[in-house]
Amino acid sequence: MKSRTFPFVYFAWLIVPFSLWLIYQIWGLPHILWSYRWVSHGTKATYYDERYKTECDFIGPYGVYTVAAHQGSCGWIVRLFKKKEAR
Repeated sequence: MKSRTFPFVYFAWLIVPFSLWLIYQIWGLPHILWSYRWVSHGTKATYYDERYKTECDFIGPYGVYTVAAHQGSCGWIVRLFKKKEAR
């Protein structure tokens, strides 16, 4: 007589939602670069001048996060933040 247990493949789809939940718990939710503050080089700043960014604002489900720029750049367009870090 054949056993009535369910094969593992019936529950394999649970790996995807569990992985998403785990990523959310470890790193947080994605926030998108919204704006930044910068310093221009030279006396006459134009739109095409190279900008040295000082602060970056990311907006997302948990609100707005202001982060200091790293070496004059905001880095990634999308960053992950947790709720407890919101301003």
